[in-house]
Amino acid sequence: MPTFSAFVESKNKKGQYRVKILVTHKRLKKRIPTEWYLTKEDLTGKLKIKSKYHKDLISEKIEKYQKICDKIENIESMTVHKIAEILDDALQNKEEDLFKLDIITYLMSEYVRLLALGHKKKKSAGAYQTVANSLKNFTKRNAIDVKQMLPFF
Repeated sequence: MPTFSAFVESKNKKGQYRVKILVTHKRLKKRIPTEWYLTKEDLTGKLKIKSKYHKDLISEKIEKYQKICDKIENIESMTVHKIAEILDDALQNKEEDLFKLDIITYLMSEYVRLLALGHKKKKSAGAYQTVANSLKNFTKRNAIDVKQMLPFF
C-alpha cells in the first residue's frame, strides 16, 4: 500500500515554495504537485510547513488519496507512477462532478421561500423570479448548471 507525505520544493522565481505530495510504493517515490504555493512565513527554517491552514488542506488531500487507494484492486502489483496517474485522474474527475447546482431551480426556490416570509420580502422575491425568467429566456433552457455560466463571466 502506498504511503503519502507532504514536502516543499525549493523557492521558485517568485519566491514561493511549491507543495508536493510524495507517494512511496515499493520503495519507489513519485512527487505529485499540488495547487498550493507557500511563502517563507508559512514555513520553518528547515522548510517544514508550519501554517495550520495549509497543513489541514494537505491532510485532506492525502486522506482523499488514501481513500482512493483503498478502492483500487491489485494496487500491490502497480508501479508508483501508475498509482500517481490514477490518483490524479480520480481527483480531477471527482472535483468536476462534486458540485452541481441548477441555478434556475435555486432562484425559484428562493423566490418561493421569500414569498412565504410575507409581504416585506415580496419585492426581493420578485427579483429572484425575474433573474430566473431572464436566464430561461436567454438560454432557451429550463435548467442550467451554474458551471455552465462560468464562460459568461
